[in-house]
Amino acid sequence: MEENLKCPEPEPKKGRLPSFFESCLALAVTLGILLYFNVYFDAAQVGLFMCGIFLSGFAAYLGWDWNSIEEMLLSGLKIGLGALLINVYIGFLIAALSAAGTIAYIVSLGFDILSPGYFLVVTCLTCTFMALGTGSACGSTPEFWSLSAKIL
Repeated sequence: MEENLKCPEPEPKKGRLPSFFESCLALAVTLGILLYFNVYFDAAQVGLFMCGIFLSGFAAYLGWDWNSIEEMLLSGLKIGLGALLINVYIGFLIAALSAAGTIAYIVSLGFDILSPGYFLVVTCLTCTFMALGTGSACGSTPEFWSLSAKIL
């Protein structure tokens, strides 16, 4: 008897995929919102929040129901959460090392060992070796050009 009293669950409303023009328009508006808030207000978090509101409204315009939008948001967050946590942990480590004075001590040791006349050359070589070790082709390019500009 109780089963007859239950309201039937509404079928989830599935939307359509955007056209190429709609995708380009949504991308342009999103970039515009981000640039506006970053340039004029220096508030990247507010810009990201506003983009989330805009894109949720855009998905609703395409016919997606809120449960589907929420599911898509959560699946996207699950993908990027690992990288976000790594950045948070690195921030914690840098804050702890800075508060303990470790970074300042290592910098002072470096200045004691390295004379100012060789600073740019050693910086360029260190960045080059680190870029080769990590496989980054662009890692040493800025240092190389800054060094060549000082020499020339």
